[in-house]
Amino acid sequence: MRKIIRLKKASFYYHVTRKNFGDSIVLYPKHITGADEREPDIKRICVAPTISGCFAAIHNDEAEYNIYRTKNKVLAYKPYNVFDSSVTKEKWLLRSSKFIRVGKIKADIAERFPSSTRGDEKQLFLQIQEKNEIKSIIQKEIKKNNIVIEGYCKV
Repeated sequence: MRKIIRLKKASFYYHVTRKNFGDSIVLYPKHITGADEREPDIKRICVAPTISGCFAAIHNDEAEYNIYRTKNKVLAYKPYNVFDSSVTKEKWLLRSSKFIRVGKIKADIAERFPSSTRGDEKQLFLQIQEKNEIKSIIQKEIKKNNIVIEGYCKV
């Protein structure tokens, strides 16, 4: 089994979900369903250092999404065999972690997020463009007060 590398600096990380867990939740590492078959079968919580990184990693549905951030800065692990982690900056949490809800993205906004290149490593350059477009949409909607983010967050 390949050794998992723990990062040296603790940071805040984000997790987006259609599930509404309320204002806070403790998430536990679990086996990821629907992951690329090359990804290791390791219990984990998938997170990213930015909200746009989270959305760039998933297939977006026309649904409302809740944005959760780790309550405290935590040490994460660098994933391996996740071909798009260089774009999404995905990290793994291997221990239970407390998250707080910092925002919500309505379905009519989330449906505008591009997600056509997920799962195709030949399209990473397009995934970078899509991540930038997601970031731009989020920033514009925050300025219009259509997305309310509590406290400081990295988009």
